[in-house]
Amino acid sequence: MDTRQFYPPPYEPPKDGGPAFPNRPSSGNFGYAVDGMSLRDYFAGQSLVGMLANQETHLQGANVPSCYAFAEQAYGFADAMLKAREQS
Repeated sequence: MDTRQFYPPPYEPPKDGGPAFPNRPSSGNFGYAVDGMSLRDYFAGQSLVGMLANQETHLQGANVPSCYAFAEQAYGFADAMLKAREQS
């Protein structure tokens, strides 16, 4: 599928690792493939789960800025994983 039609010039899709769970068009979705979340979003979500599962992480009384800090850190991990994928 030529994705250039979805992006303005210079026709480059975002460097987000592509779809996390790519699928093929089917008759159920009228022949259109739905990419869903990006691989970057998936990696960030998995990183966030790991951070929140850590018993050292205390969220009691967490405020919005601290929640944003967790999100930013999760995307930092995701970006590092995407970079490591490119190098291997």
